[in-house]
Amino acid sequence: MDPVTGAWDLGFIERVSRQDCFGILAPYPDHCGLLQEGVHQLRGAVGDLPIVVETDPLLLSVLDPPGRWGADIVVAEGQGFGIPLSYGGPLLGLMAVRRRDMRLMPGRVVGATTDHDGRPAYTLTLQTREQHIRRSRATSNICTNQSLMALAFTVYATLVGPRGLARLAQEEIRKAHEIQRRLAEVPGLRSPHFRAPFASDFTLGTPLPAREFLSRLARRKILGGRPLADPRPGSAPMPFEGLLVSAGYRVDSKAMDRYVRAAREILIERSGPEGT
Repeated sequence: MDPVTGAWDLGFIERVSRQDCFGILAPYPDHCGLLQEGVHQLRGAVGDLPIVVETDPLLLSVLDPPGRWGADIVVAEGQGFGIPLSYGGPLLGLMAVRRRDMRLMPGRVVGATTDHDGRPAYTLTLQTREQHIRRSRATSNICTNQSLMALAFTVYATLVGPRGLARLAQEEIRKAHEIQRRLAEVPGLRSPHFRAPFASDFTLGTPLPAREFLSRLARRKILGGRPLADPRPGSAPMPFEGLLVSAGYRVDSKAMDRYVRAAREILIERSGPEGT
């Protein structure tokens, strides 16, 4: 990633793809909320390697479809389409492939990660919870009905319609750019960090550590974003220490006022006797 523009290094991607590599995962927008112009050259850089794109289904109503620039598999989270959050769920995973690959998709995939202590850990994905376990041995609810989530998603998307979804996405993008401009005017804050265009998420640099800044916002009952740095052991370092801020289409001007006012107060506290 270019430290100034945030653009992908396609030359590096091309070199890696020629080594022991079985595919490319391309976030769209990327992990910093940027819209990478390089995605249109990605197919030429990786050759015949499969390209998996992770994206936001709402933003796809206004962005260029990944299939047009060479994506083989597209994955997304569909919870935002008419499914209310309840203690972290329920969620709805979405996956799309080219017609020629539909019969090749597995019903279950084993995902690899690390636990809190950095030890290898594995989990079954693309499956209803514990559907592989006998009812008598299950340790959690085995009655999650994924078809209900899919039905809610379908009903929401149908009622809102393509034009309605596009209007919601455009409103989300407009509000993100509005609050970004307002935060950039606060002395001490730096936003955006990169020159590349962004959609509904943007980077914000603060003179305070990201987690401390967010903690002070939380004391004011403001959810200010999330740190860019991944706390898990062995995670790759981020290009800069900051946070990622989002603005959904339901965010109003009063919420923006509270965020900007709180940010100013936090930085004033830092510069005063108590903050030194």
